[in-house]
Amino acid sequence: MPAKLLLVETPNRHANDVLAVREAVRAVVLDRDHRVLLFKAFPDNTRSRYFWITPGGGVATGESASTALRRELTEECCFVVGVRR
Repeated sequence: MPAKLLLVETPNRHANDVLAVREAVRAVVLDRDHRVLLFKAFPDNTRSRYFWITPGGGVATGESASTALRRELTEECCFVVGVRR
């Protein structure tokens, strides 16, 4: 089951910036050898040169977490994700 999280974004990181907060979803994708799929993200000078993230992204207004996660996996990984019950 997907879990929603809140993304806090400060695009330019100036003292007077207003924080942008939005709901997001992330997936942990494993291959047959149990390796985790990670993406190399944009530079972040506060931590290290780059950082790594799992696939996912923002939840649109009125969108469920499951729908958002399926959409993000299709957009970022070209995965077609079905629902298994």
